[in-house]
Amino acid sequence: MPISLIRDKFTDEPVSFEHSDTRGCLNHLLTFPLHRNKGLGTSVEKNLCLKMMIQKGMIPYKFVETSNFAVAESNIRSKYWTCWKDMNGPVIQYWMQLK
Repeated sequence: MPISLIRDKFTDEPVSFEHSDTRGCLNHLLTFPLHRNKGLGTSVEKNLCLKMMIQKGMIPYKFVETSNFAVAESNIRSKYWTCWKDMNGPVIQYWMQLK
């Protein structure tokens, strides 16, 4: 399972990371608040996608929460990502928890 990680050069602590599952789905992109808005999340994601495509021969994909407007808009503008659409527009998957 590929992972990409950026560490602080002074403390060696992780500041941004993401991993993928065995199907190629990107998971758990996290950049800690002190290090946000520096492009680290984008760098981690691009690095992970390259690892997956070159080393594993996988096509990466991800899910974005419909409430995460900033990320959704960023992905729409990105030349690296496409949005899965059908005749009704973007495909939305609903995840439910059984009670």
